[in-house]
Amino acid sequence: MSEAGDGHIAAVAEVSPHHPLVAQGRFPAFLALEAAAQAAAALEALGRREPPGPRIGYLVGIRDARFAVPALPAGCPFRVAARLTGGAFPLSIYSVSAEAATGTLSTFLLAAS
Repeated sequence: MSEAGDGHIAAVAEVSPHHPLVAQGRFPAFLALEAAAQAAAALEALGRREPPGPRIGYLVGIRDARFAVPALPAGCPFRVAARLTGGAFPLSIYSVSAEAATGTLSTFLLAAS
């Protein structure tokens, strides 16, 4: 299940029980922010007008990260969301949430070649 609109996206993510950072059936909550960063990348790609196709982008910063718990259960779907809150191309800022984690992400998108 996912939904995307003007400047926001929500989706469902899941960390496999076989992920190398899973221990005793749980993964560190910071991986939830990685899933939210991927949602932000999907939002950017969906909103892009020109040129079509893949682009290289970088996660350049995470601010105000907050974690309600240190770890989450692997193999259980969780909701992620990203909202574009500002920026000036090629930099963007997103407010993100993922299960028990929230933060602000800064990204940099390389120009098309």
